[in-house]
Amino acid sequence: MQQEIVRFDRVSLNYTEGKNILSDISFSLLKGSFHYLMGASGAGKSSLIKLIYLGFRGYRGAIRVFGRDLINVRGDDIATYRRQIGVVFQDFCLLEHLSVLDNIALPLRLKGESWSEARAKGLELLNWIGLKGLGDASPQNLSGGQKQRLAIGRAVINRPSLVIADEPTGNVDDENAVKLLYLFTELNKRGTTVIFATHNRDLVLEFPYPALYLEQGQLHIIFPYNDRKTGSNG
Repeated sequence: MQQEIVRFDRVSLNYTEGKNILSDISFSLLKGSFHYLMGASGAGKSSLIKLIYLGFRGYRGAIRVFGRDLINVRGDDIATYRRQIGVVFQDFCLLEHLSVLDNIALPLRLKGESWSEARAKGLELLNWIGLKGLGDASPQNLSGGQKQRLAIGRAVINRPSLVIADEPTGNVDDENAVKLLYLFTELNKRGTTVIFATHNRDLVLEFPYPALYLEQGQLHIIFPYNDRKTGSNG
């Protein structure tokens, strides 16, 4: 029996009284799966992602990740929990006062590894994400596609069990979007569970994986994604 990585049971979330961002949604993701997270702007994609990595709480229902009920993950446990998850943000969140190599190596330093160990692993990863030879560069001098590759590398250098990408192709052209998505499919082939939020339907159709589709607070599960929304909450 395959292991569940993420499970939502009747989860609802609202920011203002009477308006649900997420409404009674339930789903589960198995270890090693790849799912798109789709929906119009404001549909709740970023909110769902934040719930998974404990960006905020205040939800109703139950969320289990790695077999743990998130209501019980508190205090010092939060940092340990988050190290099992790699998060890639649309706006990169790079540290411009650090070099490309030191940006990618930073998570290992925060975990306690020496700079020499962290940089050695970072150099190897820079080659894989297509930034070989740019380790000494400043993030300010990278293109949008290169910055996103760097953000991906930083998110996965800890070899997390789960990688969540929040609109990672939103700031790049179509050619670079395909290249970035290819990196995530390669991660998935190595056993990493991937949640990839996007509004780019052409991109999704090129790489046919199941989609979690949010619409007016409701969740539709589509296997695989196509232009006709089918499936149901569950």
